[in-house]
Amino acid sequence: MKTCKTCGVTKDTSEFHKAGKFFQSHCKPCKRTIDAVYRSNNKEKKRETDRIYRESHKEEAAEYSMKWRRENKERKREMDRVYKENNRERISEINRLHYANNKEVYYENAKKYRENNKEKVRVAGRIATNKRRAAMSKRTPRWADQEKIKLIYKKAAWLQDITDMKLHVDHIIPLRGELVSGLHVENNLQILPAKENIMKSNKLEVAQ
Repeated sequence: MKTCKTCGVTKDTSEFHKAGKFFQSHCKPCKRTIDAVYRSNNKEKKRETDRIYRESHKEEAAEYSMKWRRENKERKREMDRVYKENNRERISEINRLHYANNKEVYYENAKKYRENNKEKVRVAGRIATNKRRAAMSKRTPRWADQEKIKLIYKKAAWLQDITDMKLHVDHIIPLRGELVSGLHVENNLQILPAKENIMKSNKLEVAQ
């Protein structure tokens, strides 16, 4: 048995961390509290210390991280959820910048996925087509010029035939965009190479 120096409660030695041959003077719950207070009061110093440790112990740090994630799946899931809730704008900006700087990588990864998961892609394609048709139906106003819309699709098909390049008719302002949704009308349509349209996805480039 051992008495904790912080809370003064006498506990079994299993409630204390070992420090060499001896046990620490603070029980495990009190030690966690002491460490949490220290981290809160020394955030920059702790961050730098952790960075230096990870740099000099990369394999050990990676192994420990993987082990902790395996043993604390629910806790990690909850931590991730809270972080995302509190940092939505920051995460969105990081993702936007990463996509903008790695468009070719995104395209190549998508291409490999389609090649390795053909059946899943076919099913997802059917679902996406149905959603797209539903969105087009909802986002087509009565005043839309159907003849001009048909001409744009015919032009795309004609250009594809004579250039031997896969083309898409794309909505400049996406019908189901994150920031704003456009209409299925003639002046919101453009003809793009399929590769460029796939990388664009439902993203609307907003001037900063």
